Amino acid sequence: MLSLRLLKFPHLLKIYLLKITKLVHPPELVPDEQEAHLKEAMRKCEVWANKAWFAVRNNGSLRRRYFGTDSDKHIKSIQRSYDAIEDACDLTKDNIPFRCEHSTSDCTSKRGNPLNAFVYGDENRVYICPGFFDYSTNVNINARTLIHELSHLESIRGTNDYGNGYGLEKVKSLGKSESLMDADTFAYFASEAAGY
Repeated sequence: MLSLRLLKFPHLLKIYLLKITKLVHPPELVPDEQEAHLKEAMRKCEVWANKAWFAVRNNGSLRRRYFGTDSDKHIKSIQRSYDAIEDACDLTKDNIPFRCEHSTSDCTSKRGNPLNAFVYGDENRVYICPGFFDYSTNVNINARTLIHELSHLESIRGTNDYGNGYGLEKVKSLGKSESLMDADTFAYFASEAAGY
């Protein structure tokens, strides 16, 4: 759905339309093996999001462990988010762009650690960092990274990073309200729903 701002200012509509093309081939060339790895991670992300969509409704034990809820309202909301993530990782859809970022300053956390990917939630774009390709032998890590980052996008869920650090142990320590809006919770739930 286009915002009213875009309809009032047609020049913004042109900019918006330029931003919704999937950029698996970014302006700077990506080596073939990196492109193949990114596409493989995106396909796995798509499958995991689909499995998570069903698990949210059909696997109450798993849902309660991660999201702490049986609320139909929450279930539908979580499913909408996984549906949007699935669409974002679908290589046949031009919706969420993925751009390979080579700047080391952009690919470094506030604590100085290298990032695998990042987003600016309001930009509706995922930036893939060189560290993403360090895990080329373990596409599961990168599928989880894509789900994590996509959940941050305001157009999908607008999640945050709650707790200390990242990972499954952090997810287990979160309360219900934080779990419903935590990027790692979405990533690890999808991973487990897919059997990884």
